[in-house]
Amino acid sequence: FSRNIIVNDTEVPEAKFDYKDEIDEGGYMIINGTVSTDNIGIVDYSWVIENPDGELDNRTGEVINVTFSKEGDHTVTLNATDFSGNMDSHDAVVRVRRVPKPDILVNEDEIVYSKDKIKEGDTIEILANITNQGDIEAFNVTVHFYFRKDINDDRLLWVPIGNFTFPGPIVPEETRLANANYTVRESGQIVVNASIPVDAHPSGNPQVDEDPINNEGFQDIYVEEDENEPDWFLWGAVSIVIIIFVVVTVIFFKKPELMGIKPAKKLKKTKSRKKKKT
Repeated sequence: FSRNIIVNDTEVPEAKFDYKDEIDEGGYMIINGTVSTDNIGIVDYSWVIENPDGELDNRTGEVINVTFSKEGDHTVTLNATDFSGNMDSHDAVVRVRRVPKPDILVNEDEIVYSKDKIKEGDTIEILANITNQGDIEAFNVTVHFYFRKDINDDRLLWVPIGNFTFPGPIVPEETRLANANYTVRESGQIVVNASIPVDAHPSGNPQVDEDPINNEGFQDIYVEEDENEPDWFLWGAVSIVIIIFVVVTVIFFKKPELMGIKPAKKLKKTKSRKKKKT
């Protein structure tokens, strides 16, 4: 006689992980969950990383690599599950320190043109002031100039005008002038966008713009009509009126019946008889 005895595993695993409790903004961290323990063995490692804005990043695996790009406290949670479905959770807070960054601003109100009155075909110089509002200098700042016909145009439809790269860094609170030449064909908008490469800082630290929304501005450009240029529409209308007048006049005098006018009948000439003298 034999009997099978089933023993249910009710022992909960112990979830834990190795990590650093502080890191610089933009840095990455290896978080190791293999230090978790269980009497039988853990089969599932499920992670949730919550940033200061409440946004969640879900991961799986014994070990994860996390880049912390936002300043503030990030909560890391590990859920460890064993073969029997027993689960344990462990969480910790990683504090992300702010690092000094450049902050490039395109001064939208200071995008100007070398001419006040612009006509089609004119070549103008576009001038734009660029300011570094950040904590540290910005290297290899490049300004891109575009033309777009309408504010709602897709970015792929923008017409590149040219690029301007500043020699040397732009230090905090410094304003520099960028320029580009453009031959105007139609009215629309000039868009100015400034960018900084991530790997351009001599320190080796990532060069990240503090507020990328500020690094783009636009200004309307209006093409005026040439006052000396003849109004071909008006001249065409006048010509049509003259032609109609001439045709009507000719018909009236040459073929009045075409206009529903009956020509006057010609009177017959009668011969007068001369009386004989008696």
